[in-house]
Amino acid sequence: MERKKKQIQAGKIRRVFHSFRYTECDAFAEYLHEMSLDGWHFKKWQMGLLFEKGEPTDITYCVEVFPKGSEMDLKPERQAVEYADYCEVAGWELIDGQRKFCIFRRMDSDAPPIVTEEERFANVRKAEWRQLAFDLFVPLLLTAEFWIRALGSEFSDWIFFPPYLWILLVVTLMAAGWLLQFGRTILWSVRGKRALREGRPVAYERQPFRRVMEWILVILLEVGVIALFACVGMPKAGLVLAGSLLVLLAFAAVVLWFRPSRETNWWVQVGGGAILVFLMIMVVTAVAFTENGPAENRKALARLPLTQADYCEMKGEPDHAEYSYQKSFFGSRLQGTVIWPNEELEENELSYNVYRSEYAWVLHKIWETETDTMYYKGTKETDPRPWKALEVRRNKNGIATCARYEDALLFLYADTPPAADQIELTLETLNLLKDTN
Repeated sequence: MERKKKQIQAGKIRRVFHSFRYTECDAFAEYLHEMSLDGWHFKKWQMGLLFEKGEPTDITYCVEVFPKGSEMDLKPERQAVEYADYCEVAGWELIDGQRKFCIFRRMDSDAPPIVTEEERFANVRKAEWRQLAFDLFVPLLLTAEFWIRALGSEFSDWIFFPPYLWILLVVTLMAAGWLLQFGRTILWSVRGKRALREGRPVAYERQPFRRVMEWILVILLEVGVIALFACVGMPKAGLVLAGSLLVLLAFAAVVLWFRPSRETNWWVQVGGGAILVFLMIMVVTAVAFTENGPAENRKALARLPLTQADYCEMKGEPDHAEYSYQKSFFGSRLQGTVIWPNEELEENELSYNVYRSEYAWVLHKIWETETDTMYYKGTKETDPRPWKALEVRRNKNGIATCARYEDALLFLYADTPPAADQIELTLETLNLLKDTN
């Protein structure tokens, strides 16, 4: 009997996850009005808009922007309640509020407007610009940071790695979307001022496709980040990240359900968010270290085209090996690192990068960037003929070598470099002889 009662009660409750900007307050009120005509009456905010089933009724709603509200408000605070008392005397009943939104239901058919057109426009415009500035900050900051990194010293890391290019594209589209919203708000503000001058009401209408595009871009970004971990050989870290995002969503849902006060909400979000991010970093780091064990070393060693043993005698087994190969529309990058124990030296390292691209500007950018790194900075031009290259730069002891070919680049660092009679074998092993001019 109790179970049947709960099922009936559940059928009378409906939760809708619609969101509105402050400039859409009339569209918000009209949406609530249409729901009431269908028999769904707004009750409160609780992890979404909560409606209760009843008789279809023609209810007039008014959605106002309370200037003393805060983005951290999940329910009407003291000042909003005091404001609602004045509105109730004028014939408007406060149903609920969140952020700076206050939702009123008209109780008296002769109730006058809660605020004047000028006051309402000023309240909405101020709240919208403040929210828009906050919304723009993160996308623009991320976009600027990513582009600086992609065009700077990390150019070779980004240009050949599709997940990085994907994320760069998505954050750029996100920034463009918010800039479009910025332009929409400017246009709305100009039209609103003109309407007030001409004695017409300001339009607070729904903006089509806005929320859909926001969610699409967020989902695309999350897919790109998860794909990033999978492509770098860390699928477990990608799963951890996906799980962390679900935890963050669950945390937000709990906060929206219990609706703490403004002060409590601030501390909960800052403290809880910091703890969750810290735990996520710890788990991802732990997974990363477990995935880079002996088995991964053996797997990398088997895939490496060149090791020290290919051109000189080595004893024992290498302590560490790394292999990666990325390919994108712009070309490819092969990376290899082998660290071998050495009786005379603490370690014997061989590291190389082979870049291939049909685009001269890509290779030129990489050449300029990589020759300025720690390993290759200070190298000087030398005879390119032994390396069968267009240009070769080496340091005095030959440990660092940079070779430029028609459609490829080689950057090789070796504690035990190949001898003059071993260079051709090295080039053949790395499949660079075909790039000879």
